[in-house]
Parts: sequence; C-alpha cells; structure tokens
Amino acid sequence: MSRPQPEVIMSFQDSGFYSQQALISALQAVSTGHAEWKARPKPVQVGADLKLTKEDVELVMSELDYSKAQAEKALRENGGDVQTVFDEYVKPAKLKEGHRY
Repeated sequence: MSRPQPEVIMSFQDSGFYSQQALISALQAVSTGHAEWKARPKPVQVGADLKLTKEDVELVMSELDYSKAQAEKALRENGGDVQTVFDEYVKPAKLKEGHRY
C-alpha cells in the first residue's frame, strides 16, 4: 500500500513545488520561536535605577557636546561618575596588535 501524496502548492513565480504540510510545519515553527522570543527575560539595563543629577547631565552635555540621551547613557554606564565619563571620552582607542608606526 502506498502513502498518499501530500497536497502540493505550486508557486507560479518561481515554478517551485512546495508541500502544504511542510509550509504549515515551517509556519508553526516560526510562530513557536516568536512566542519563545517574546517570553524571554528582558536584559537588565546598566544603571537603570541610578539617580542622575541634573547638573551632572548638563555638565557632560556641555563639555562633550552630547545630547541629553547620550549624556545620561554615558553617566549610567559609568556609575554616575562624571570624571570616569570624561576619562572614557579622552581614552585613546587601543592599537591593533602588531601595528607599528
């Protein structure tokens, strides 16, 4: 006894043949993967609960020509320490290993 042939859907754009069951399985896998992705734990933002002073934000904005969002992000990434923000700003990029002048 032979197996029944799966229903085949033909795409007229590329002349390919596709099994309906394979398409349904693929869509279910994508749907399941998306649901798992949405249910994943959200990453914790560094310094999200850190209280920043208005003066620190304005100082970083004026001295480094940052927008308010950039200044707040830089301060949060450096624990609210203005000096560390300035140090990170002027720190030279690491030279690639093997690079010589």
